[in-house]
Amino acid sequence: MDALDGQTVVQVIAKFGAPAEQHEYPMSEAAGEFRAGLEKYYPMPQNRDVRIQELTWESSRYFTRSEERRVGKECRSRW
Repeated sequence: MDALDGQTVVQVIAKFGAPAEQHEYPMSEAAGEFRAGLEKYYPMPQNRDVRIQELTWESSRYFTRSEERRVGKECRSRW
């Protein structure tokens, strides 16, 4: 999924279609093994208030896209 890093939400949805699930949460609540990699990009505690938008698609295998969201601009995707 590294090839998808840096894509916008619009670009990813255009490629894969509408996600099956969407969630948004602050980085301070990014717990669990599937979200552990986010801390590589958003180390705690200084990024605790960064909002993460998470989209999940169903296919032969599941994949999830997480994205940092800041007021006024869309930032890079993290897979």
